[in-house]
Amino acid sequence: VMGISSLTFLCSTRLLAAWLVLPFVYIAAVGAGFFASYLAVVQQIGEVSSGGFFLIFWRFQNPPDLFFSLIKGMSMATVIVIVGCYYGYTASGGPVGVGTATAKSMVLNIVMVHLIGMLGTQVFWGTNPRAPIGG
Repeated sequence: VMGISSLTFLCSTRLLAAWLVLPFVYIAAVGAGFFASYLAVVQQIGEVSSGGFFLIFWRFQNPPDLFFSLIKGMSMATVIVIVGCYYGYTASGGPVGVGTATAKSMVLNIVMVHLIGMLGTQVFWGTNPRAPIGG
């Protein structure tokens, strides 16, 4: 009726929606996490001054790292949407088929998210992601 494949239409609209919304949601969530860590360390515990917190915070966090993590998050979101659309579109067999397709989608998405996270870390930060852990 529309002259285009229903799979293409359904998946492309969902992928476009994810690409439009998720960068803002991701940045807001990261900002909320940064703000919550500030509140917990500086305001609630009170052992670190505001200046000391920001000195250490900006020593280990910089704008390129935030941009790289955004790329990793968007890559993960893209794969999650595509896998979910594929298994959702090809589901058959009623409620049991939908449940099976959902389970398969979840398993594949869990594996893919971990692989993308590993590859993204290797590509963006190499084998030394400058994590201030240990001595």
